[in-house]
Amino acid sequence: MKDRSLASDQLVRMYGDFGMPIIEIDPAIIQKCGMPLVKLLRLTRLAPTGAAAGRLIRAGRVSLNGKIVLRTSAVISPALLKKGSALSLGGRIARCAVMMKR
Repeated sequence: MKDRSLASDQLVRMYGDFGMPIIEIDPAIIQKCGMPLVKLLRLTRLAPTGAAAGRLIRAGRVSLNGKIVLRTSAVISPALLKKGSALSLGGRIARCAVMMKR
């Protein structure tokens, strides 16, 4: 429990937005090679479907840790999920921090 709250506190400090929701991803659903960004957008409910997620990515509206992602085939590594990452859609329209459950 303490590790999880420390990681959450670290994410809040890292991204400086106390209102940003932190979504924890179950490690059992993360493959060894990582998690496709399309799937992550669906899990965080930033996109209702995989097709909608693909359209958002191709339109340049999705960013991960401040960098715009343009490939629908992008995969988020387990290391990034473990330390925590900021995922945003359309700048400040919808944002969340994602991290792996401990």
